[in-house]
Amino acid sequence: VAGYNSHLTDECTNNGSVSVGTLTTTGDLMLGGVIGCCQYTANLTNSGAIAVGGTYNGRVFVGGAVGYSMTTTDSKNTECSNSGTITIEKSAEFNKATYIGGVVGCSKFSADNCTNSGDISIAGTYNGQTYIAGNTAWTFASLKTNKIVGANNSGDITITGDASFKQHGTLPGAYATAITASGVNPFIAGCVANSNTALDNS
Repeated sequence: VAGYNSHLTDECTNNGSVSVGTLTTTGDLMLGGVIGCCQYTANLTNSGAIAVGGTYNGRVFVGGAVGYSMTTTDSKNTECSNSGTITIEKSAEFNKATYIGGVVGCSKFSADNCTNSGDISIAGTYNGQTYIAGNTAWTFASLKTNKIVGANNSGDITITGDASFKQHGTLPGAYATAITASGVNPFIAGCVANSNTALDNS
């Protein structure tokens, strides 16, 4: 729907697929089913599949609805959902930090009542720290302001045998979990996970 919006992105829907194949970048990539980068969001819906290949020498933010949300202390991401699959292909190479979330790749503030039912399949080479989550991969702010409330994930996360991680972490070199992979003192409440996180070496 949009690459960048410096204000509220509200009531937007995407049903089409998004595919990045042989791209090579030196800067950051912010990719979302509805919007790549924005200030804050409400009521975004994505059902389109996302597929990522290529070589990335900057940070990468991939989310089913939003890639990177630059939310401020008086705003948040609320009522966003994704049902589309996210596939990171074997050809993909990430040379800096990578954030992959079923709904939001990275949020600078709160995420309320966001839902993901799309499966996430991870292959490729990861040379920086990697954060993978069924809902919001990374959040950062202070304990008083940073919250993930009412998050729901039913999409499975599969780390395939074609994935290679160079940094330490909790699951084959990556931080991976159903709701949020990591963040700076996040407050998490009322979240539900009905999904599987698995390593597939087949």
